[in-house]
Amino acid sequence: MIRLKPPGPDPKPDKKRKITYKCSDGTRVTQDQIDRMLTAARKIMRNNATSSKCKAYPDLEANDFDHTISQSRCKELGKTELIWNPDNMEFSSRIAHMEWERYRSGVFEEHQNVVRRMLFVKKHDPEGFEKRYQQLSNYRIMKAVK
Repeated sequence: MIRLKPPGPDPKPDKKRKITYKCSDGTRVTQDQIDRMLTAARKIMRNNATSSKCKAYPDLEANDFDHTISQSRCKELGKTELIWNPDNMEFSSRIAHMEWERYRSGVFEEHQNVVRRMLFVKKHDPEGFEKRYQQLSNYRIMKAVK
């Protein structure tokens, strides 16, 4: 019969490493830093809002913050600073927010702010721009963003 030694005391756990995300200038930020910057940016946007109307559908109330380029995509691109960039955020209705996220339906091209948002995507995420561009059917919008 083989006897195993009882396990010794647990080794001291390593200090938990904080995951960091790259910004385009090479700096790295933690999720806590992102959250703080995003909260501050949203507060400024709320205070500077001239209207509580959705920019995509002006007849609807804006009740949702959404990102033109999603937070996860900003991290993938190594452009994490776009998460708290006011130019990457909209104060939208929930409907407009969901339509923008589900771009494959093509419904987002009906938004009144689609050209501005598409040009922002084109500048910061060319691959994402091409995916959205493929869903467009309105020639006026296609011409404005190409």
